[in-house]
Amino acid sequence: MNKKICLYIFVALIIVSVVLAAPPWKKQPATATTPKTPPQTVVVQNVTRIIVQNNTAARQEEGIDWNLVGGITAIIALAAGAFGWWFSRKSRGMTAKYLREIDRAFNEFRDNTSKCESVLYDIKEKIEGDFSKGKIDDSAFSILDSRLDKYLSEVRKGIISTHFKLSEVHKKELDDMLGDGIITKDEYRKFKKMKISELSGKDRKRLQELMQKWEKKKE
Repeated sequence: MNKKICLYIFVALIIVSVVLAAPPWKKQPATATTPKTPPQTVVVQNVTRIIVQNNTAARQEEGIDWNLVGGITAIIALAAGAFGWWFSRKSRGMTAKYLREIDRAFNEFRDNTSKCESVLYDIKEKIEGDFSKGKIDDSAFSILDSRLDKYLSEVRKGIISTHFKLSEVHKKELDDMLGDGIITKDEYRKFKKMKISELSGKDRKRLQELMQKWEKKKE
């Protein structure tokens, strides 16, 4: 969003520069005056006066007030710049607020992994909602999403480590799958092919439900 605003401002400034420059009909041709021949100077001045009068008349007929156009364009450019500054400031403020909220939730509930995951995902949904409404830009969303994925990865690894007695081999495989906090479709298919014989049927089902839930939550 900020890149688009900057582009609009840049284009607007170019337009202002072009509009405020003298139009072709406002530019007067250079008059070759020679002190030694006063009559010729008078003739050139008379011709120039006629040309200016004709150009003025043409402008009046066209009904275009270029000074007004230039003024309006300058106002639009200033307004776009002010909006860009305001939006950037607001987005930074929301980013900082969400970062504090994410950190606080993780630190407060990290010992209760299930609760921590639930709270973090609620924050994630709020962030996605603000992003879809245009309240935060792409850069801010990327920063917040990365922070959430980092914490969700730790929380979900903790859930598996706490609730399931896995062999070191299977634990490492699942930790690798949860390295970014989510389960891709390929990783979920790989998980379904794993033969986790050390778990009871009930625990295998619970683990599969968790892996499926985390895979579905990936956007």
